[in-house]
Amino acid sequence: MILGQNIINLVLNPFMLALEILSLVALWAIIDRILSYRKLSEREETRFISRAKNLIERGKIEELRAISETMKTPIARVVYMLLENPELPKDVLHSVLDSGIMVTELELGKKLAILGTASYIAPLLGLLGTVVGIIQAFYGVAKKGAAVGPEAMLEGVAIALLTTALGIIIAVPCAIMYNYFRNKINHLLARIEVSSKEILNYLIYIRDKSKL
Repeated sequence: MILGQNIINLVLNPFMLALEILSLVALWAIIDRILSYRKLSEREETRFISRAKNLIERGKIEELRAISETMKTPIARVVYMLLENPELPKDVLHSVLDSGIMVTELELGKKLAILGTASYIAPLLGLLGTVVGIIQAFYGVAKKGAAVGPEAMLEGVAIALLTTALGIIIAVPCAIMYNYFRNKINHLLARIEVSSKEILNYLIYIRDKSKL
């Protein structure tokens, strides 16, 4: 029992139910992003850069392209895009790199919109549930008249306020995790951009050197 109400009745309240579903979707998005970002090992990335430079120096571009295609890391995808046409002019290759970084940002930012939306609409949905609940409480008291004391109305208001409380409880962690993941993405993008530019500059250097 919560505030004199059966828990099942509270859980099945339309607004509470909507908030519960929203919280489950947000939790799924958080878990998905945590697992996704954990796969991006900085050590593995450093190893890949070293191997890529070694293969470029030895002229094994096709082997590097095959390795980049099979790997699922963002840096490997960017390198693969660069190696599709390694003979392109320098400025064109830099444009390809910029495009790769943009695609990577979109990939890393998947499902963040869910957290941003949840942190915004959860309090509003909770507030709407409260307003509807208060209206119902006042209407119930007005309909029954003097037969119902003020306690009944206050109980209805207290129950209605639960949706606002739940909305805030959902919104706060969603907002925290959204900002955490956004900062994580910015860090990863900076790292990927530096690494991919290092490989690109080395590719251009070796390519131009071999033409001398």
